[in-house]
Amino acid sequence: MSILTETPEQETEINWSTIHRTPDISIHKALNIHDFYRKVTSGSYEHFDIPIEFVVMLKEAAKAACKKGYLKYAFDLLSTAEFTFDQSWHYIQGNTQTRAEEHISVHYTHARIATLFGDFRKARKHANKALECYYSGMADPSFVINYPVWIIWGARAEAMSGLHVDHNGTAKRYYRQALELKPSSVKFSACELDLCRCLFELGRWREPIERLEAFIEHRAELFGPDDSGDYLVGYALYLLGNAHMMYKPTIDGATDIRTIEEALNFLKRSLTCFRLYFGTTHCWYGAVNDKLGLLYTDLAAANPQESQQYSQNALNHFRAALRAFGYQRNAINFKAECARVLYHTSILMDNMGKDAEWEETLMEADALQWDITSSGGWNFEGASAAEVYDEIVNPLFR
Repeated sequence: MSILTETPEQETEINWSTIHRTPDISIHKALNIHDFYRKVTSGSYEHFDIPIEFVVMLKEAAKAACKKGYLKYAFDLLSTAEFTFDQSWHYIQGNTQTRAEEHISVHYTHARIATLFGDFRKARKHANKALECYYSGMADPSFVINYPVWIIWGARAEAMSGLHVDHNGTAKRYYRQALELKPSSVKFSACELDLCRCLFELGRWREPIERLEAFIEHRAELFGPDDSGDYLVGYALYLLGNAHMMYKPTIDGATDIRTIEEALNFLKRSLTCFRLYFGTTHCWYGAVNDKLGLLYTDLAAANPQESQQYSQNALNHFRAALRAFGYQRNAINFKAECARVLYHTSILMDNMGKDAEWEETLMEADALQWDITSSGGWNFEGASAAEVYDEIVNPLFR
């Protein structure tokens, strides 16, 4: 039996060799085939041929579903691909090397998507599974795995970093392992930037700042001082801006305005990169806008003469952050991030003397925060309100 001829409601013959290259179209087909495959495997059919393109299509459709915010579909499609490998390995067409590399890729993709949406336990599980598949394949002398193992170590490190600050020591080792395995032909990678974020969380400052500055200088040497053509530049600038926000020296008890302005410069440049690369509805665009809103809130408090303009700038950035995090469309995936932006907005409203707006916004933030934390497992003893909101968000955006 071949699922090529048994696909239900098939209007035209599926070109399996190219369907995975058109993920937007393949989401619907992948979902239909997912349902069909479940029915087949729960029945009496035991032997049928499965094109390797089937699992490739499921993986690519999952990526497309993730970009559109269909998180459940993405995980369901990836689980189906994994189930296919686990239950029907010998019936998947293609040589052993190709199957092994796709098996690794499916688990790696699962780990990356889980990390983006804050499910770090799931991310760790699939990063570990991807590594297990990789080293199992490498132990087979009949073929050679050509999958870049260093990116799997990076995904594993990211999952460990996201679980909690207590895991950052382990994450740091994994990031360094990934960078040791990274081929010299790869000049720039998110892994080296993630290591910097991890070091900041461990209380290290000099090494990550020097690494980030060197990264940006190297990019500028190759692509010019206004380089904004890669999201990695935006990410590096975001981390530098965030570092300047976290480490704010004071002069006579007041925040050093120069430090705020330096952070503002880094984050504005980061915003430009993310807008050009991702558009205005991506989570990273939201994260930078939230930070800019906080900086303008600080500037409004430090500059009474220009408070009105700075406050309006802050409000504009908070609103852009809410739109990017999908507050109106897809709050379930970024509910914590939306809650924190609303909390930051309530601080601004309080500073502006808008009591009604302050109360309404804070109630909305608290309702979202309670919805997240009421299930238990959180320890906020002695934490301030700001620390609670920082704790619940994805560590990538802290």
